[in-house]
Amino acid sequence: MTDFKFYKFIEDFRPSGTLSRECNYLGEVYKPTSTARRIKAGFNRPVGANAGYFGLCYRGTFYWGPCPNLSCDKAASTIDLGTPPEATVNETYEHEIVVTDFSAEPTITGLPDGLTATIEETDDDEWTITITGTPTTEGEFTIIVSGTTLENSCPMAAAFNLIVNPCDVGDSEIDIGELPEATQFEEYDHEITFTDVDDIEILGLPEEIEATIGSGTITLHSDELPAESVWQVTIRGTTPENGCPIEVQFTINIGPCDAGDSYYQVPSQTRLTWFLRRNAVDCCLGIFNAVTIFANLIDNISASGLPSWLDLETISETEVGSQIRLQGSPTTDSCEADDSAFTDGTQLGTLPIYYWDVELTGESIPNDCQVKTTIRVWLTNSCYECPDPTDHEALGASIENGEANVTIGDELIAITLDNVVPSSIVITSGADLEWSEADSWVAWLGVAAPGSYVTTLTGTVDEGEHAGCPISHTFTVVIS
Repeated sequence: MTDFKFYKFIEDFRPSGTLSRECNYLGEVYKPTSTARRIKAGFNRPVGANAGYFGLCYRGTFYWGPCPNLSCDKAASTIDLGTPPEATVNETYEHEIVVTDFSAEPTITGLPDGLTATIEETDDDEWTITITGTPTTEGEFTIIVSGTTLENSCPMAAAFNLIVNPCDVGDSEIDIGELPEATQFEEYDHEITFTDVDDIEILGLPEEIEATIGSGTITLHSDELPAESVWQVTIRGTTPENGCPIEVQFTINIGPCDAGDSYYQVPSQTRLTWFLRRNAVDCCLGIFNAVTIFANLIDNISASGLPSWLDLETISETEVGSQIRLQGSPTTDSCEADDSAFTDGTQLGTLPIYYWDVELTGESIPNDCQVKTTIRVWLTNSCYECPDPTDHEALGASIENGEANVTIGDELIAITLDNVVPSSIVITSGADLEWSEADSWVAWLGVAAPGSYVTTLTGTVDEGEHAGCPISHTFTVVIS
């Protein structure tokens, strides 16, 4: 191997069935085509092999094959690579290579994406290889032209490195400029300029920031930024002349605003509950309620999400804070309750209870940071008339028990529910009973003396005209 300057053989050898060693000797590339063979234990040299054979141990396996005959006379055969010009992404490229005195059409390998080679026999035993196309990937690529000489059938190859430069964006640019400070819940405006950029796309903005693409400008605007957060934004497009991609990235850091000791004193749920109730003549009327909220070191308070029948009134604003009042009466149609009081409200399960999430927004004193809080306003319809909880037929629901005579050690009393919310079941009994919602049975824990125990199951009707009404069932558990 030394005689034939087979340096770098080991690191370049690929034991995939064919010896594909690229032997760089005197500027030429040689690729043996013989098939590699695995040598079994005790094997020395194949029969008939001479000193022109080499061996290689690769990961414990021996391979052998013919060494290249570097003394082969190539006669007048030539590969004229010319002076290959550098290429540029998205720009057309062309270069010719002339091969003379080859016994067959040469081959060319290593072309980057976007380039192809056309091989044409222009004269006897002479070929012209024309490389054309538009490369799409930048980098440095090794192009190899190879074949067999007309005389002596010598393998012959030549190589060159083709440099593909990045796409030339020319004067096209996207100028982010100096980003303004971004503060949570505050307004935000910024203008970005661009020159000679088409097909602009903006990625990564929060939904609270709107981007408007104009003639040479991109306007970013938000009436109210989201809470403290970080956003990675990408603006990309293409150049109009050669379609080069152009892209810029930047970060919008939405920081907090130091509201200091500003806070809202939010009342309890009980104080924030309004009612519809029947009066002495059985009319359903909304009951007026007013709730005062103190905002420490906050002024200019507004509310969003209020029900239509509720108003916000500012009582006072001083240097120490504000007092506001939520007041109103649920809307009804005289003696017949209608649905207008519940418009846009969210029902609590199937109960005649509704709620609204109201957002209060104000400005801290003295640095005008936005200070927000969300309160929940409740409305309970106490006009709702339900049948007697034991009148299962009127309720359109039922609770029934199975065998309730048990002995110590028994655990199950089967319960059947029809149109009753399982999770609403409550047990009242002298015996120690426990409800299992999943399987609809009552488990007796055994903490009771033998005897008879009056037991009542209460729950809530699930669906229908009387959804949300209470339902009950009483029976006797006998423990012996």
